[in-house]
Amino acid sequence: MSSKSNNSQSTIISEIRKVEEALKSELKQTEKVLRAELNRGDRVLRDEILKVEENLEKVEEKLIKKMDEQHDEVMTNVSNFAGRVETLETENEIGADQIHRLREDVKNHEKRIAKLESTN
Repeated sequence: MSSKSNNSQSTIISEIRKVEEALKSELKQTEKVLRAELNRGDRVLRDEILKVEENLEKVEEKLIKKMDEQHDEVMTNVSNFAGRVETLETENEIGADQIHRLREDVKNHEKRIAKLESTN
């Protein structure tokens, strides 16, 4: 019975080794499939990242363009405002000078009127 038992054990060990080899082969095949899937997933992710980066660049360009336009508009308005302030300052100086001359003229006229009235 011992020889039958040894023969049986040999058969079992042989079957276990066959199963082990089959499992190893299947694991290797599964590993290859998983690696291929990972590589495909990496490529898809890379493509998506590139698309997002391109979209961000487009948004950034639009934002810069919009900011430049608004900056130009603000600078134009500031320039126009500064021009109006300068004009008002000039007109104010001219008006002040005219008022000063008119006051001098009035004083001179008052003196002449007083002189004329005193001679009559």
